[in-house]
Amino acid sequence: MTQSERVTVIICCLNEEKNIEKTVDDIYEVVPGLDIEVNVLMINDGSTDNTEQAMIRLGEKYEGCRHISLEKNIGLGAATMLAHENIDDESWVTIVPGDNEFDFKSIQSFLELKDQYDVLLGYYGNAVIRPLGRRIASSTFNTVTNFLYSYDCRYLNGMKMYKAKTFKGLQTESTGHAFFAELLAKAIIREPSLRIGEVPFWVRGRKYGKSTAIQPLAILKAVKDTLYGYISVAEYREQTFRGKE
Repeated sequence: MTQSERVTVIICCLNEEKNIEKTVDDIYEVVPGLDIEVNVLMINDGSTDNTEQAMIRLGEKYEGCRHISLEKNIGLGAATMLAHENIDDESWVTIVPGDNEFDFKSIQSFLELKDQYDVLLGYYGNAVIRPLGRRIASSTFNTVTNFLYSYDCRYLNGMKMYKAKTFKGLQTESTGHAFFAELLAKAIIREPSLRIGEVPFWVRGRKYGKSTAIQPLAILKAVKDTLYGYISVAEYREQTFRGKE
């Protein structure tokens, strides 16, 4: 690795005032041991608590740490797509949640393989830490997504790393957790030789608050997003191939 390389950490937050500071602090504790520049881009996705004030403090505390604040909640997928437009094409990108569940030391495993792949997808190295309900929901989503897109991925919504340019210019209909499955499919259609690898990452228990991922409304939204995403991918495939004629 060379010092000119950079990885930008995207952290999308909705009401994570009690978790975001520890999340970023832990990232910067790992940074000195990495042979790569690390920037942090926090997205305040319409939070109604003091998440933005916490982000302002973090921006003052750490060099290369900045944030974008959205007035309304637009969802994880839409917020991440917005973040892409604020990152240099050649920067590596990784996505971590603002609840401090991901152990950022896992990034080292991704960096060791980055020259071999264009996209690295993380799968849980210690999944037993997660509650059974979350594991069942994640497994079900992953099975459905693998079937729809003919993937063979262990996990799609974990820690990941890729060059920003891999997904620049692409749009998604999915705004929530289903967005990356749709985004990856479109990237593969645009560049069939995309090299995709898998790497384990580690998590810890969430200290404050509870995840809303398996609440009925969240599940319904995920189903709707998955359907819209699949339709959008089919349309993109048609447009791409017709455009080559």
